[in-house]
Amino acid sequence: YAVRGFMVSRRRRAGTTPPEAPGLAAALLRTLLAEKPECHWRYMARVGRALRPFLWETCAVPGRPEGGTGRMFADAMRGRLPEALAGDVHDALCRIDDAVSDEMDEYPEMEAFRAAVRGILEFGEAQAQWTSRTPQP
Repeated sequence: YAVRGFMVSRRRRAGTTPPEAPGLAAALLRTLLAEKPECHWRYMARVGRALRPFLWETCAVPGRPEGGTGRMFADAMRGRLPEALAGDVHDALCRIDDAVSDEMDEYPEMEAFRAAVRGILEFGEAQAQWTSRTPQP
């Protein structure tokens, strides 16, 4: 696994990462939202790792910022996301940063966090469907 992770990160830096299947990130987010989280900070970290590719895919983000904390990622994405989504994404990623840095086994606002991520997922999917139906010039 460590070797595979190293090779994937090398390919990303070189720009040769194979494209993921369309809808894979959304499916992973839906699966995570259906789970009952036990260790909240680990669960939230997994959601954060799934949220980034979902945003790249649904919002067709050029230049795909990858690294850094959730706050750094949200700040890098702010101008590239639909205005109605940017605040919720920033909020969710900051919550993840806080829970992970404190290794919170019990995050007091877990249901509010899950509802926010569900809203991001639904908005992103609706945005992607609308964009795919809009004629391109």
